[in-house]
Amino acid sequence: MSKKNNLKEMMAAKAHENSEVHRQATYEPTFDLGRQHKMIAIESINQNRFQPRRTMSEDGLKELAASISVSGLLQPISVREISVNQFELIAGQRRLKAHELLQKKNIEAIVISASDEEAAALSLSENLRREDLVDYEAALAIQGLNEIMENKSKLGETLGLSRSELYRYLSFFKLPDFVRNDLDVNPRLLSRRFSEQLVSTLGKIGDKDVADVALRRVWPQLVSGKIDASQICQKVLMPEATVSKMALQKEKFLRSGEKVGTLAKTANEVVFKFDSDTFSDNQLDVLKNFITKLLEENQSEVSSHE
Repeated sequence: MSKKNNLKEMMAAKAHENSEVHRQATYEPTFDLGRQHKMIAIESINQNRFQPRRTMSEDGLKELAASISVSGLLQPISVREISVNQFELIAGQRRLKAHELLQKKNIEAIVISASDEEAAALSLSENLRREDLVDYEAALAIQGLNEIMENKSKLGETLGLSRSELYRYLSFFKLPDFVRNDLDVNPRLLSRRFSEQLVSTLGKIGDKDVADVALRRVWPQLVSGKIDASQICQKVLMPEATVSKMALQKEKFLRSGEKVGTLAKTANEVVFKFDSDTFSDNQLDVLKNFITKLLEENQSEVSSHE
């Protein structure tokens, strides 16, 4: 018998063994009565609202699909029933995506009775155990779970995280909005350890506007790959990145006597910062149109002098 035929027989035996394990699990007398092990139509499964994973390797999905095609599904996905014959995914997003790649109609699933809080915790707990989950993705899920948990003091305990590890994840939400915007696009830019260090470094600078200007000068180097995350704190504290309070011209904008924004000007940039509720959408459009018109007038003046 050729090696090729022998391999085929081994694969076929493995697939049969896997199917037999799943079949027996369905009728296991000690099986948790609060759960159901069944085949579910893929089209009836909604995406997990609490899914922490934002990025997924296409090559990794193809490899998983190929493995499932040969050996079958080794671990069922977990879902909860949200209405009659309609389900929401709890755990197993990659396995579900792989089945969709294989154009399969049904998938083996464990149906669990779970509240929003329990579903979010189960999903996040499973993903935290997987090495390929990015820290920022986990942080977003932890923050989402924190918002729906009734007992917030037990968040770390629920996820099996120490207090220090929990704070590292939550440090992402102390970073400026422009950093978070880039992490939304590329969550691999910063780990929780370097996020915590960066927050601490910005705090050492003292003045929030000075720290913001320093980080704005250095952050693009990390995004472009010119430096790595281990260098950013040192770069932020370097004299050419940090601007002294004397060099930073600041002007406050007041409304009814209360500060609503600032204008910060250095030798290289002008930064306007306002509270998010300062302007209505219509007022923002007016402001953007005014700045656009101002820039066009400035360009006309420059052209007339050339």
